[in-house]
Amino acid sequence: MRSDMVKAAAIAAMVFSASSVAQAAEKCDPNNLDKSGTFTAHVESVGFIASVHWGDGVLTLNNGETHKFSVVGGKLIETGFGETHLKGTVYNLKDIKDFPGIYYGSSSESALVKGPKGGIIAKNGSNCVYVHGESSTEGVRLSPPAPGGIKIKLAD
Repeated sequence: MRSDMVKAAAIAAMVFSASSVAQAAEKCDPNNLDKSGTFTAHVESVGFIASVHWGDGVLTLNNGETHKFSVVGGKLIETGFGETHLKGTVYNLKDIKDFPGIYYGSSSESALVKGPKGGIIAKNGSNCVYVHGESSTEGVRLSPPAPGGIKIKLAD
C-alpha cells in the first residue's frame, strides 16, 4: 500500500503541474459527446488539504469488450480518507489505445462514514475522451468541487 501511495503522490504532482495537456484539452468539444461504453471503479484516497488516490476498475465498451485499468492521482482541497465506488459513462473513445492517459476534471462529495452520491466529470485532453459518473464514498472525507486529475493505465 505504501508503494501505491508514493506512486499516487508522484502522479498527483505531475497532474497538478502539467499545463500543456490541459491546454490541449481546450480543443475538445464537450457538447459533442458520443457514448463509447461504461466503467466501474473502486478508488481509495487519503489526504490533508490535497489528497492522493489509487485504485482499479473495469471499462465495458459498447461492443461488450471489457478492459481492466488502474488509476492513480490527486485532488486539491480535499481532506480525509475513504473508499469511493464510481460508475459512469465513457464518451468519444474511438480506439482502446486512447483510453489511458491523464484525465483532468472536477468532482465533489463528502462523507462521514457513508456519504451521499457525488459526481465526477473528467477528460483526457490529448485524446478528447470524457468520463462522467456518479460516486458513493465511505470514510471521513470532505471533497468540495475542486481541480484534480488521475492517470489511467490499462492493466496488462
